[in-house]
Amino acid sequence: KHSALIEDAYSSLNGIDKVLICYGTLPNQKECEISVAATMEEIFTNSLSKISLLTKLSNLMEKENRGKILVVK
Repeated sequence: KHSALIEDAYSSLNGIDKVLICYGTLPNQKECEISVAATMEEIFTNSLSKISLLTKLSNLMEKENRGKILVVK
């Protein structure tokens, strides 16, 4: 998913030089305490998906030798 999203943005915008990543959820603490599945979903949304985006974007920007990324956690 992220690769296609980044490729579409890159071609639509004629490159990517600035990125703001600012999203996440506020999990239901009680549900996460009793459900591994709920906890894993929150970890994916709030951490792993950002790592995926950052890895793909930083590699692209490094290759282009330009760009700035700001992440709000």
